[in-house]
Amino acid sequence: MKQRTGPILLTSLMLGLVFDWFFYGKVPGISVGLYAAAVLGCTFCLAFRFKDALNTSAYWLAPVILFFSFMVYVRADPFLAFMNSCVVLYLLFLVARLMLLPGIRLREYGFSQYLYPVTKLPIRIERECLTIVRTLLSYRSTTVTKASYIPILRGVMLSLPILFVFLLLLSSADLVFKEYLSSIFSLNLSPQIVFQWCLIGFVASLFAGAYALIFMPSYQAELALLPAQKKFAIGFTESSIILGSVGLLFFVFVLVQLAYLFDGTHQITGAGFTYAQYARKGFFELIAVAAISLALLSIIKTCTTSRTMLQALIFKGLSGVLVVEVIVIMISAHLRLNLYQEAYGFTELRLLSHLFILWLAYAFAQLLYQIIKDKSDNDFAFHLFISALCFFALINCINPDKFIAQQNIQRFNSTGQIDLYYLSSLSEDAVPTLAQLLDHPNKDLQKGAAYILFGQKQYATGQPSHWQSANLGRQRADRIFKDNAARIEAGESYSQYKRFGTK
Repeated sequence: MKQRTGPILLTSLMLGLVFDWFFYGKVPGISVGLYAAAVLGCTFCLAFRFKDALNTSAYWLAPVILFFSFMVYVRADPFLAFMNSCVVLYLLFLVARLMLLPGIRLREYGFSQYLYPVTKLPIRIERECLTIVRTLLSYRSTTVTKASYIPILRGVMLSLPILFVFLLLLSSADLVFKEYLSSIFSLNLSPQIVFQWCLIGFVASLFAGAYALIFMPSYQAELALLPAQKKFAIGFTESSIILGSVGLLFFVFVLVQLAYLFDGTHQITGAGFTYAQYARKGFFELIAVAAISLALLSIIKTCTTSRTMLQALIFKGLSGVLVVEVIVIMISAHLRLNLYQEAYGFTELRLLSHLFILWLAYAFAQLLYQIIKDKSDNDFAFHLFISALCFFALINCINPDKFIAQQNIQRFNSTGQIDLYYLSSLSEDAVPTLAQLLDHPNKDLQKGAAYILFGQKQYATGQPSHWQSANLGRQRADRIFKDNAARIEAGESYSQYKRFGTK
């Protein structure tokens, strides 16, 4: 096990240095994809070097990770970049979890195993980092030839922080000494340098802990022999009461929806509300109800055991009624969102909410299928995981900012209303669509679009131009700025553009 310590530490330190080179002081771009590829490459290379068996599920997750990581290069939307980065980080942790137990496929995971990468694994990784450091510090080489680089590596690790602290103190105490050091090493002992090295150390420690956890045989044996946790269970009576009471509450709510939302405008206005007020008030609450209902029904299905055929039929019936009621509630949420969207146009939040409703509908349909066919909980968890990845991939393929700009321009052509103030907040992904407005017949819309593009051009000019920050969306926008420079510059003076009657 100790022979693996050196390669693990060297690989971790290299990934920490590359992380600093790619990301410190830079806007995320192509660097995210390149770094994800480096992490996967190092991980697989260590596995081959140590001749450890790899979980086959980790292989097909690798292209998924690369897809989401390189979408940070393709799309310029900051929120989309953050979402893709979170998905990549989660999937990397999931790969680490898979490599801990190479004999268990991803399809056999339950909900707790899918949550493990964000709940317990990060803490365990840091604990293993401390373990591998203690192993290195306590190592004593018994031969000259075998692993003789370990004491050297240990000595360097111990001396570097000590020398660094002394250099800081001495250079602060004597300006001549500081100048002398600068002339030899070109050192800039600034707070930024200290932060960078702390960041490198932190990232390297994460990888060291993860690799120690994955590739140290004793830890693999320990995890493989962990006893299965006892399953929490509730009785059929309790689950029937929960499902029945929630179903009754939803039934009353659905009756109200049938009377008001599904019966036209006059019912809502007659109750003293405008369409926009009614839609804005309840949408997110209904989405929360649907999401909580999905979690509740999943937990009850997992924890309830039916002893007789009649109990199984009753449970399936109550579950089916509850799913149908939740679907009606989601249709209500969808209609509310359409009302609000018709009044004020598309935004990123409204687009994502539409897509999230569709994903929830699929999740409920899949859950109902699992209940009726008596499928295992692990099967449902796997399908939910795959559908979530498809959901995030669909968002990337739609290109939200471009889609939003197109829909709002289409709405202007139909209604004469558009919120240019919101369009100005979109990322460079929307620039090709907004540039089309420079040729629009409406002169005010032309001027407003020129003003928006001028502001985005000024913002883009002030951004860092490192190659690590390269982004396809920003490059495409830059070409448009150059091709339409004269018309965009003319929009500088048009600071008070109209919003065409929207709020």
